[in-house]
Amino acid sequence: MDKTVYFFKSVPIGILLAVFLGPIGLLYASFYGGIVMIILGIIILSYPYPFPVILWWLASCIWSVYAIEKHNKRERFRLTPQNNTDNN
Repeated sequence: MDKTVYFFKSVPIGILLAVFLGPIGLLYASFYGGIVMIILGIIILSYPYPFPVILWWLASCIWSVYAIEKHNKRERFRLTPQNNTDNN
């Protein structure tokens, strides 16, 4: 009997976290993506202009949706019967 646990991530939760928390919310979708955006944010927040900050925040939101979709696609691929190798 297969006791494999499949973990799907929620796109609406990922969007909400990314919109309200920016790159910290991106950590839900992609750990390394969140770390990259936080480091990039430290550099971008030193600019006196608001436009790069807005682009950085929007990029975090878009990256969050992409990372969740990619994760869920991998999980669905693992769920398909032809990919399970039960030779009992």
